[in-house]
This record gives sequence, structure tokens and C-alpha cells, in this order.
Amino acid sequence: MTNIKKTKENHNRNKSQFFQFLILLIGITMLFIREDWKYKDGKKREYLEEIKSQAEKKEELKEPWPLEGDAPKVLINQVGYEEGKAKKVYFLGTEDKNFQVISYETGEAVFTGAIEYKEKTGIGDFSQVKEPGSYFIWTKNMGSSFLFSVDRGIYEDEARKILDKIEKRQRKDTEVETKILADCLLAYFYFLEERETKESSILEKIKPGIDWLLTLQEEDGGVHQGIRDGIKRGVTPESTGRFAAVLAMFSQAYRDYDREYSKECERAALSAWNFLDSSYSFALLGEKVLKDKEERIWASAQLYNLTGRPIYRRLVEEAIDMGKEDYEKKEKVYSMLSYLTAKQPIDIEMCTNLMGRLLKEASSISRKWSEMNYETDKQDMERLYREPLLLMYAHYVAPSKQYETAMRAQLDYFLGCNKDSTSFLELEGMEGVLYFLLNYKM
Repeated sequence: MTNIKKTKENHNRNKSQFFQFLILLIGITMLFIREDWKYKDGKKREYLEEIKSQAEKKEELKEPWPLEGDAPKVLINQVGYEEGKAKKVYFLGTEDKNFQVISYETGEAVFTGAIEYKEKTGIGDFSQVKEPGSYFIWTKNMGSSFLFSVDRGIYEDEARKILDKIEKRQRKDTEVETKILADCLLAYFYFLEERETKESSILEKIKPGIDWLLTLQEEDGGVHQGIRDGIKRGVTPESTGRFAAVLAMFSQAYRDYDREYSKECERAALSAWNFLDSSYSFALLGEKVLKDKEERIWASAQLYNLTGRPIYRRLVEEAIDMGKEDYEKKEKVYSMLSYLTAKQPIDIEMCTNLMGRLLKEASSISRKWSEMNYETDKQDMERLYREPLLLMYAHYVAPSKQYETAMRAQLDYFLGCNKDSTSFLELEGMEGVLYFLLNYKM
């Protein structure tokens, strides 16, 4: 009996020692975890103190700051987010499962969300953050995003800044100028036409660009490529075609504001077309490959929209290649949109064919952007120019949540959610695309 009693005592003693050891082990583990979090929270406080000290030297917060190193791993839209709109953050890494939205004013977390990963990249949704203010995204291992704002009218304010920049910009290149103006005019036709007055119209802001283009046209209708060191750079059919298209667009938009100036733009566009037609007629397309084919198609489509003359419709319908589905040049996208949205009669079968091809391409683009395409190579500017237009029009004729999501991802990409964490607002020639997208978002 004594041996049995001693055995039980030893067993109980061993069991007690085991649980004491287990509790000690858990305590040590928690201590390390707590110390690790204390270190990370310390870095968070350090970041907050850093940006606050820098902010004290400024009248207001105008720029974001990184925590440390080069481009951050946590990518946000650097312009900011509208109060009631969707808000996404992107992550270039897989080190964390959760993220926090930290208030700049208080240093406290206002929202905690999960990170959804696909391969080596992730995305987080913080649409629930609606209170106006300044914030940054924080994760335990990947660090912080730049500082950003949530407020009402952010995109509208940025759109006005872009228009001011377009109005005062230094103009050198015809191709760049015509694309910027064309995108602004598309924003006008699709989003703004019904609610604008001359006093607040974007047309007055982009009119200096039209004035500048008019100075590049020669008496025979040909248009120079631009100006370098104060000298005109030479007439080309490509620059003349783009000129004809944009002047026709502006003439159509400006009719109700200044009929005389609208007529001047129409005469300039027709003169440019006559220059092209006297050089090489569209009738020679079968015998000669014209370098300016897409520019000519765009010009004839816009002139048909403006004048309603059957000759321009026939030229467009004969020139568009119905056997190809490529959109390598933005001028081709402009041509299709101009023809499909014409207020003049068009060929129903061709319209159906073009629409089907456009929707097919838009679906492909939207899938690509939905797959976290913020790592897209920004060197491929031609594609970045044309894809927002295709998606917008596809959504215009066949509304889709997929198109909306893709366009939101595009805008985020242009405004900072890319692998270099750079904003395209500073890139030459992107002003029109961004103005277009910002107006779509409003």
C-alpha cells in the first residue's frame, strides 16, 4: 500500500511539473511574440512621428512619405479615395495575413482587414473606412503605405487640377497634344456635355491646345509634327490626319458655344483632309500601304460625325479591316468609338460586328486587370492609353461589374498602385487619359 501511495505521489508530482513547464513555455513564447509586436508597433509609432514632424514644416499634407527604403510593398491610390466608393490596397509580398488602416490624426487603427493572396501578390478591401481624414496602411512585416486621404470630391478636385495643367502646358508634339485633347473631348461627350456651361466648360480649358494646333497648319492643309527649339518640325500625313480628327471633334462640341470658331475648326479639318486626299487617295489602299491609314480612318469617321456627308461614311466602311481584331494603335480605338457612336446613319451589320469584337476585347482586358495587373510594365504606354477607352465604352453599352472593377484597378494603377509606386500624373501625355478616368469615377 505504501508503494502504491508513493507511486501516485510521484505521478502527481511529475504531472504538476509538466504543467508548470508547459505554462512556462507558453509564457516565454508569448513574451517573444509580445516583444516582436512591441518592436513592430514601435516602428509604426516611429513612422507616425516621422510624418508628423515633416508635416509640421508644411501648411498642409500634400505629399505622402515612405516608412523606409525605396518603393513600399504596400500600394495605395496616392490621390486618395472617395468617402462612399470602393477602396483597395495591394501588397507586393506574402508576409502578412492582415492589415490595418491607421489614422494619421490619432495613430490608432480604425479598421483591420484580411489580405487575399494570389501567387506572390495580395489585395485588401477597406471600403468600410468612410470617415474623412488622412490614413496609412500598416502591416506587421511589410511595413507601411504612403499617406493618403479619404474625403468627398477628391477625384473631382484632381480632375480640375489636370485641366489647369492641360490649359497651361508647354506644347511641343502634335501626336501627344491630339491624344490629350481627344481623351478630354471623349470625357466631355460621354460624361459632361449635358451639365456644362461655357463659363465652367472643359472646352475653354482645352481650347488653347486647339489654338496651338491651328498655328501648325500650312495653307495647303498639311500639319507639322510639332515645334522644336522654336522651329516647326515638318509636315507629315500622320500629324495631318490626327489634326483633322481632333479639329472635327472640337468643332462638333463647340457649336453651341461659339459657332464662328466652330466653323473655323471645321474648315481647318476639311482642309487637312483635302491635303491627305490629294497626297494619296483612299482609293489607292489596295495598291499602296499607307503609314497613316489609322489616322485617316479616324479623321474620316470624325468628319462623318461632324458633317454627315456620305463620302466619309463610305471611306470608313471600306477602310476598316473586318478580319482583324487588333487594337495596336489608339487611333483605331478612336475610329471605332467615333463610328459606333455616330448620330448619323451607319451600317447595322458592320456595327454589330465591331461591337462584338470590342466586347470580346474588353472582356479579355477586364480579366487581366482583375488579376492584380498593377504590376503591368509602364513602358507599354500605347496599351495603357487605349485600354481604359475600350473598357469604358464596353461598360457604356453593356454595363458589367467586371468592367467597373477593372476600370477601378486601372485608375488605382495609374495613381500609385504599381510596382514602382509612382503616379502617372507626372508623365507627359497621360493627362487626357487620367482626366477621362477621373470623370468616369465621379
